[in-house]
Amino acid sequence: MGGVVATDVISYHVVAQDAPGNLASNPSAGFTGTNVNTVTTPPTTPTQYTIVASFAGSINVGSTETVTSLTNTGGIFEAINAGALTGNLTLNITSDLSGELGTVALNQWAEDGVGNYTLLIKPSGGPRTITGSNTGALIKINGADGVTIDGSTSGASAAACAIGGDAALRELTIQNTNTGTAAAVIAVQSGTNGAQNNTIKNVNVLGQDPTTTLVGISLGGNTPGTTGTDNDNNRVENCSVKRAFFGIYSAGASLANQNTGTVITKNDLSALTTDRIRRVGIVVFNDNGIQITENSIGGIETNESADAVGIGLGTQSVDNALTTSGGVTNALVSKNKINGVASLSATGFSAAGIAVAGAVGGANTLSNNMITGVTAPSTSPDLVAGIFVAGVSGADTRLYYNSVSMTGDRGAVATQTPSYAIAITGTDPVVDLKNNIFYTTQIASGGGVNAKSYAIGIATTSFVNLNSNFNNFWSDGANDGGFRSGSLGAAAGTDYATLALWQAAVSDDANSLEIDPGFLNPLNDLHIPVNALASAGTPIVGITDDIDCNTRSVTAPAIGADEQPAVIACPTAPAVLNDNGAVCSGGGTDDFSTWQTNRAAAVAGAGGTGVVNTIEYSTTVPSGGSPATGAGNITGTIPAGCAAVTQAVTLICVAITAHQVMQQMIPGQLLELTP
Repeated sequence: MGGVVATDVISYHVVAQDAPGNLASNPSAGFTGTNVNTVTTPPTTPTQYTIVASFAGSINVGSTETVTSLTNTGGIFEAINAGALTGNLTLNITSDLSGELGTVALNQWAEDGVGNYTLLIKPSGGPRTITGSNTGALIKINGADGVTIDGSTSGASAAACAIGGDAALRELTIQNTNTGTAAAVIAVQSGTNGAQNNTIKNVNVLGQDPTTTLVGISLGGNTPGTTGTDNDNNRVENCSVKRAFFGIYSAGASLANQNTGTVITKNDLSALTTDRIRRVGIVVFNDNGIQITENSIGGIETNESADAVGIGLGTQSVDNALTTSGGVTNALVSKNKINGVASLSATGFSAAGIAVAGAVGGANTLSNNMITGVTAPSTSPDLVAGIFVAGVSGADTRLYYNSVSMTGDRGAVATQTPSYAIAITGTDPVVDLKNNIFYTTQIASGGGVNAKSYAIGIATTSFVNLNSNFNNFWSDGANDGGFRSGSLGAAAGTDYATLALWQAAVSDDANSLEIDPGFLNPLNDLHIPVNALASAGTPIVGITDDIDCNTRSVTAPAIGADEQPAVIACPTAPAVLNDNGAVCSGGGTDDFSTWQTNRAAAVAGAGGTGVVNTIEYSTTVPSGGSPATGAGNITGTIPAGCAAVTQAVTLICVAITAHQVMQQMIPGQLLELTP
């Protein structure tokens, strides 16, 4: 008979006869026969199978290889779809692939043998780039399970506590150059039965432009940016995502059919200007138990008629009355750094660092996040919030150890609405609020009298379900609003100027504080020095470390995302002053600025001799002087959190009685000792 080759179709039927002579066939339709040896007419539609190619082990894909593409007609995806895996398979990308068309998606493959095989796509021999144009997604995982795209040649993973991941491991770049507004770079699609247990890690993901490409990575339906069914246990890790409206998108079918096991961790979505994410960094819907951790998000900036959001948990939009559920339960959003989320539309839309719209069925927890640089010239019903909680009825939102800093000028758009470090809508929603820092000095220079900035605002007038304590609230500046209840809108609700008034109104926050946290830099570094916040919190079950993975105190943890306050080397006055025999002129004086002038003249040759011992504190090198050298000198900047330094200075000039001058150096000034 000879052998078979791929594409051969084998047709067969089974005929059986028992002892009494009963004859049967499977399939039976159309079959006639006398006995097993005499078949008059075979079945109309016999059983059949096709001989297909088998795949296992490793296959090289590259410009000089037998297989030259992933997604083109005739490429490896098409071959796998038509064949069967007989073992785990690795696709080694051995060269740049510059002509990918995204024509063929990778479907769920057939398997022969023990099954449950995996497929790995990785660069080989060095960093590789995959580029091409497709109006949808360039790389499509269409209902396939067990696929990993790993951009590291070594297969390594970013270290623990590496917020934003490790760029050195990202040796694979994938870019969709299509300029259409429905384009994506990578899409994990439901296909027929859902796409499960897939991983995208260590990849640079590039759209064409933040004003055109829809999404960098989509975990959803068969069209990028739509909801999908049964996409469970998928992971996006240590990827850089640039040039798209949305960075990472994940959406289950509904609250009744949520995705489970989704992990989005250690990704970098903080590129600026033409590389930026335009509208939302990470947005998820209809998910149970998602983990969004250790991501760096920033540079988000849009001037379109849309809101800007760093992380959207069940929502991509924000307004002062939103209570719509996004189908997210039991989520953990932790140890993310968000720096820079701006909606710049002159008609005034919203901006939020983290926005959460949960659902009934399990508490969503936000912990150990640092949020800065959130701004928008919002007008009603929009607003600005470091953290926004949509008070969905029956949802449970828990916020622990977050640090939020609202700064900058929201600009001159008229009739702006308020800004909040945290804003909560709804009618007495369930919110547990502990160990957070909510700080604002934000202004709106032309926004009008209602453009106030609040440490906290809550829409409800009933507070039975608010459990708030051990927080630190700080509001200051020209637009200081303090605290707000009863509404998040402009010229509405009730304002409370002090923590004491807030405590009395809501019957909460008995152990909370109202002090300047002394952030190392409220614009971008929310670590704190040693101060009253360092041990003023309360332990939270299950949270044992901070944003830097430093262990939390089990009895008196710090308030905010930073458990171990920065150790600052605060300068002190030197025990021994430099004595270089410098000249002085114009006689002795107890006025330091006059002495500087006299000294400058002396250095220029105006005469006079003597000895000067001095410590000089100034923001610049004085006229005629130079930075100090020699024993006992101090130069540098006194950081925030340090006490002022005072030093007695003795000026000794010829034939003049000694005078003493007291000069004080305050934090933030340059400290110099000159001869």
